[in-house]
Amino acid sequence: AAAGTCSAPQPAAAQSPGSDGGGAAGCAPSPPHEGCSWRFWQPFKGGRAFVATQAVGWTLFAASVVYIIALAKALVQGVVYCLRCWVWGAGALMFTTQLILALSLLTYNGRRSARRLMQPLLHPRRSAATKMQLHGPVLLMYLPVHAYVAVWTAAFSLLPAAWSWAAFLALNLPYYLLTAPGMPQHTGRRAWPALMTWFSQHMEQSLAHWFGSFEVVRDFEGEVDPGGRYVFGFHPHGLYPTGAGFLPLSPSFRKAFPGIQPITLTASVIYWVPGVRDVAMWAGFRQVSRPTFIHSLQQAGSVMLCPGGQAELLYTHRALPPSREL
Repeated sequence: AAAGTCSAPQPAAAQSPGSDGGGAAGCAPSPPHEGCSWRFWQPFKGGRAFVATQAVGWTLFAASVVYIIALAKALVQGVVYCLRCWVWGAGALMFTTQLILALSLLTYNGRRSARRLMQPLLHPRRSAATKMQLHGPVLLMYLPVHAYVAVWTAAFSLLPAAWSWAAFLALNLPYYLLTAPGMPQHTGRRAWPALMTWFSQHMEQSLAHWFGSFEVVRDFEGEVDPGGRYVFGFHPHGLYPTGAGFLPLSPSFRKAFPGIQPITLTASVIYWVPGVRDVAMWAGFRQVSRPTFIHSLQQAGSVMLCPGGQAELLYTHRALPPSREL
């Protein structure tokens, strides 16, 4: 970290737990009105063991650079013997360099600071679970459609057409035969309560992490009858109105409308795209058709839909001049 700010002045010897590079980065004193700022050149900080292992690591790094330059020169001159030996040697040297530099962090400013710095590596399962809670909901909302389109676009672009079509049919036909029976887009039979509960527990934290904040506000007075029937409208439609689907699962929504859990009705085309249709069905979505609308309203008491539909999609923010956009 060669640049940055911190909230309060610290002594010159103090360092950020996230700095590395042989103690080259640290927090230097500055006038009180300027707070504390990072200083790039601050050598020999972080403890003797840290500085020593960093010195070894960066020395090996320099040696690996020289090694690669010598190998490139020999290749240009056409005098390389046992190229595989050279490549393995370069790889081993670079791997050792990175390993020593990584292990040096364990010695940074004593054991306590090092453990705090290396927390994600020392507790990988806990760190992975935390990351999944922050990123999982948003990735499940947006990733499936992009992944599916990307995979088949790459297949049809890079492989012979016959191979691509054979793979497409071989994978998709059995998939539809296994997941289509029972009309899940109408009945909701593929809803996955465990996934819905997981979304409910983590989606607000994830949305706040990605977008800054998330809050459901009920802007009218009076009580809401849990036994009543309601139609919720989500506006504007936008390019990809994922929020309409997962909004009823959020704790804020359930707090604002206790006892009410609408079924989200989405465009029928969603239920033709693998990956997207699976996440939608697992989350309890259904298609927005007249029979499904009536069935869901009778079953759950309330539904949510985007009344603007695809027609409103054309007026999405940034798709039109400011005078016409929604």
